[in-house]
Amino acid sequence: MEQVEKIKPKSSTKKMVTDYQKTHKRAERERLRILKEHQKELERKQKDLEKERQQRERQEKKDAEEREKEEKRLRRREEQRKKEEERENERKK
Repeated sequence: MEQVEKIKPKSSTKKMVTDYQKTHKRAERERLRILKEHQKELERKQKDLEKERQQRERQEKKDAEEREKEEKRLRRREEQRKKEEERENERKK
């Protein structure tokens, strides 16, 4: 059988391979950097949305409390008015 000679790669081929590997690594690092940046942006937006939701809930709760206070105040005023009318009616009799 014939022996197959091992062909040694030329130094220019080695350089091309290492350049390719370096470029590939650089591109991968850039891809990961962009991915990380995108993830941070999504997290920031999510945090902002959550903050807005909480603020909206607080405002709704505050508004509901204000409405309740106003309703109580109006009921008391109405009750007071009725009592005054009853007193007036009693005086007239």
